[in-house]
This record gives sequence, structure tokens and C-alpha cells, in this order.
Amino acid sequence: MILACTLATGLSKFQPQRISVLLFPPVSERDLAGVEELENQTTALLSFREIAKPIFDAQVAFNLLPGYGQGSKPSLTDIRGAVAREVARYLSGRLPTPAIQLVQAPVFYGYAFAAYAELVSPASSEQVEAAFVKIGVKIDGPEIGPTNISVVGESEIHIGRIDRDPNITSGAWLWGVADDLRVSATNAVRIAEELVAKSAQ
Repeated sequence: MILACTLATGLSKFQPQRISVLLFPPVSERDLAGVEELENQTTALLSFREIAKPIFDAQVAFNLLPGYGQGSKPSLTDIRGAVAREVARYLSGRLPTPAIQLVQAPVFYGYAFAAYAELVSPASSEQVEAAFVKIGVKIDGPEIGPTNISVVGESEIHIGRIDRDPNITSGAWLWGVADDLRVSATNAVRIAEELVAKSAQ
């Protein structure tokens, strides 16, 4: 939700006609049990042993999942629906609501995303970067860009490549990553600080 709302905010000055966000959640979103399942599945597959699937009810190791097995609760569809509802409720008509899709990634930590925005008119990469810097997003170099590993311990959302779409002149693609644990904690602290400040007035 934080990622999608930040993207909508950063792009708002360019009057996007539509925004689509493809999120790649890490297994840590399912807490320690998710982390242990990926670790155990990876070890088992490398040892040619049968894998256990108590959390995802599917092979998450060395794999991308558009959904979980039937025994996994909540389903990835349920999680996607919850995220989409929260984003729509928070933006509440103030900004364009992004289309949301989730694909489970075989990574332990770090929430990656690819976003596409179709703007009312073309904007340069520098203009888009400046808009995101203004709201506290960190811009990384375009050569490699941020990765799940490079953002560990960082409190900011990182965006790397901002590319024009080769077929749509007003289309822009963004790639970014955030340390899901640090960004969530930082956001909670900022909300608490604002509530305390308001109550003191």
C-alpha cells in the first residue's frame, strides 16, 4: 500500500491517465514461517529431496508465483484485493488509483515493484526523478538500480530506472525496491509522530 500510494503521489503532477503497479512481495510478508519455508524448500531442491509447502502450498523456491496453492490462506488474490482496497481508500479520489497486481517472488526480504504510468504528456526522466525526490524517495543510478540486497536497512523507497515506453511516447516505466521491514516501521513512526503533534495542539 505504501509503495502504490507513493508512486501515485510522485506521478500526480504529470496528470497520469493510468498507473499500473506490479508488486513482487518477499516471503517475509508471511512472517518467519514464510522465510523458513523458502529456506527449507531451497535446501531440499538442491539435495533432490521432496519439498514441504505448509505456508504457500506451492513451490516458491526458484519460482515466481501468480497464486498460491489451495491450502494457503490467505490466498495471493485475497492479499491483492486487500492492498487494492486500502490504496483506493487512502487515495479516495484525490489521486488516480493504480491498478494492482502481485507476483510472489522467491526472495527473503525486500519488496520490489515495476510500475507503468501513461502521462497526459511526455516527461523527461529528470523531471520524474525530481518529483520523487521531493517526496522523500531515493533515486539510484540507472546502471544496475536498486535490488533487494542493496536496500537492506534503508528507510526510503528506492527507484532506479525511469524509462520511456518504446511504443507509447507518454508512457513511463519505473523500477524500484524497498526494505519492507524498515519502510513499514518508518511509516508507522511518522504516523505516530503526526498523531502526537495533533493531540498536543
